[in-house]
Amino acid sequence: MGSENSHRIGESLVVALVTFVLIIAAIIILHLIAKSTLEKEKKSIIESEPELFKKIKSNSSKAIMSLDDYKSLIATLGFNRRIECSSVVVSNSRNDPVKYVIKYSSVDYSVDSLERLDYLKSIISLYESLVPMWENVGRNYRKKLPLFLHPFISREMVTEILCDNYRRLRRFYFPYLIFSYTSPAGRSQREYRVSFSSSLIGSILCDVSAAINKKGHAKRQRGAMTADLREAIKQRDNYTCQMCGNSVLKEPNLLLEVDHIIPVSEGGESSADNLQTLCWRCNRIKGKKTISDK
Repeated sequence: MGSENSHRIGESLVVALVTFVLIIAAIIILHLIAKSTLEKEKKSIIESEPELFKKIKSNSSKAIMSLDDYKSLIATLGFNRRIECSSVVVSNSRNDPVKYVIKYSSVDYSVDSLERLDYLKSIISLYESLVPMWENVGRNYRKKLPLFLHPFISREMVTEILCDNYRRLRRFYFPYLIFSYTSPAGRSQREYRVSFSSSLIGSILCDVSAAINKKGHAKRQRGAMTADLREAIKQRDNYTCQMCGNSVLKEPNLLLEVDHIIPVSEGGESSADNLQTLCWRCNRIKGKKTISDK
């Protein structure tokens, strides 16, 4: 009786094993059929939407060609690092990532950084433009396969078959900075990961560009303040302070200065309508007020 039961159990195991193998074989065969069907139809599918596939091919080729530059830019700009910092810095990096990326990376307010950031943004933008196109291809052309084949091929596989370079680019990663805090005893940990999308890099670009323009503006306006211009403004104002009314007629040794009504730091220019004569006392008072207002 025991040997008969053992024999039946053995037969059941063999049947189960054979069934399992047949199911696996069927899945593999159906997967290969789905894949083969797509590969045979690839040319006609691409010809059915030439503009879409042309754009995918063009953008992916440019992205592939830029990968070495991409890695070099990330290293030069000081990205892809973990920064050990205080808990306050972790919080602030979340609230103002632009400021803290510039502060803790190798980005500075220079034309070189501006050019590097702009190039990095263009590479990331290429990848970002590909993602929705890949998703549409995978979704739409999987639907066009016979319904019984749908479970045996993924959208990702459909995209890989129809879109050149997808396999090489699908593991593309966004640059990052991780701001990390660990308490002295190691009991508390906090971190915030800044991921560099083209949008964030665009914001950093704006900040760097504004600082460069501001610096250049100040230099140009200082250069425009010639001795002749200063004298012309004092003469126009009758050598009289435009705030207190004191003049060289009342005080022969009065020190007069030419002041920017709108400060250069706020975009003011060294033009006659933005210049006024002030005595040194009033100019100091105005300077202090300007600083305290900021």
